[in-house]
Amino acid sequence: MKIRTVLHYLALFVGLTASCALAQDVAPVGPFHTVHMIRIDKQQAGAERAMLAAIAALNQAIVKAGCAECTYHLWRVEGEQQGTFNYLQISYWPGREVYDKIHNSPGYEAASKTWLLLRSAVTLELYNRFVEIKPEQ
Repeated sequence: MKIRTVLHYLALFVGLTASCALAQDVAPVGPFHTVHMIRIDKQQAGAERAMLAAIAALNQAIVKAGCAECTYHLWRVEGEQQGTFNYLQISYWPGREVYDKIHNSPGYEAASKTWLLLRSAVTLELYNRFVEIKPEQ
């Protein structure tokens, strides 16, 4: 294997590890949205189908743990793509308490292992939490 290829995979691993580590900070107290911007290698056979299956497993765990409105929604770029990312995964959380309860539930932890299997198809990912800001009245 060429050194350039090894360095590419190492950089990819470090980047994905860092994005996952950043996702582990403390969630906002009040309502927020999570946004994953994802680049999937379209050459990877079955990557989209696998991503949908992983999200379905996570959503089942989320609903079972008590937050049907917190499920993940996956969107794909349609038409000519602008920028790097070709998928968007979003979810809504009423606050930190529910977010932590769901993410610490045994069902969610088990289902999240299916998401980890997708790492070979994910070439880039950004994760952010957004809280709504409102204009002063």
